[in-house]
Amino acid sequence: MYIIIVNPMAGHGRAKRLFDRILKEPEYKSKNCRSFITTSEGHAKKIAEQVAGIHHASLKAVIVVGGDGTFQEVLNGLTGHPAIPLAFIPAGSGNDFARGLQQKKKGVALFKQLLRHHASISMLPGLVINQNRTKGSGIQFANSIGTGLDGEVVRVVNQSNIRKWLHRLNLSPLLYVIAFLKVLRHFKSLQLDLKIDGTALSYQGVTLVTVTNHSFFGNGMKIAPQAKLTDRHLSVIVVRHMPKVKLLLMFLSVFIGKHTYFKEVDVYQASEVKIQSDKAVSFQIDGQSWQSSSCTVIKSNQSRQVWKA
Repeated sequence: MYIIIVNPMAGHGRAKRLFDRILKEPEYKSKNCRSFITTSEGHAKKIAEQVAGIHHASLKAVIVVGGDGTFQEVLNGLTGHPAIPLAFIPAGSGNDFARGLQQKKKGVALFKQLLRHHASISMLPGLVINQNRTKGSGIQFANSIGTGLDGEVVRVVNQSNIRKWLHRLNLSPLLYVIAFLKVLRHFKSLQLDLKIDGTALSYQGVTLVTVTNHSFFGNGMKIAPQAKLTDRHLSVIVVRHMPKVKLLLMFLSVFIGKHTYFKEVDVYQASEVKIQSDKAVSFQIDGQSWQSSSCTVIKSNQSRQVWKA
């Protein structure tokens, strides 16, 4: 049995339209597929938990049709069943996990290939442990967690009223550019204390801190050019304070992964990263907004097979 979890709102209806086409494919019935439609934020996680609890013995894979946020919810819903493979058919606004996977096919063609002849990788998700949580009760992420400019841009993107219009015009990537320019006007550097594999680092002016599992974030920006999903470590990018004109140039260079040449950009590889602020700041976790003053980021010890095609 294959379970398909669909977020019909992803991509402003793109996921629903894609799923309607998938339903017409002969493989949907012949391969014993069952589908579940989400109705609210957090619903995908609950569906994954319930379905895995009932059908784990007969489940071949859970396939997500939606965006990065939907995939992250399902990933967390399956933490009690690490042996169940996951697959992702991107239909959201960012779809950075598909880039990290290096998916070659899309849409219906991807669905059919996943069921016929797929490749598979083993990944260790990232794990965010809030100051009030224990290591066993953290939030898993597939892409990245970030704060500073990263967190503020995602917060503005998620609150934006022009998302649907840019999507209809096939200009969705511009949303992150517009949000960046809006945030940049009033953004002030943060004071953060980091501890990277036990080494304490105190930053009086931080523009951005991103901890990532693979290269991409923000709809195709190559934030960690050398990172891969199969890495056993986290990649950490710290952008120290710089003049706003220079920051704009750096932002443009992220799309081709050349920002690491700026002297204000520090790159680390780590097993554990602790982030501490004297006040609550905006974070993003796989494109979802979150606030905290302290968290620890590690690699989960729970590997997950992810199918791709």
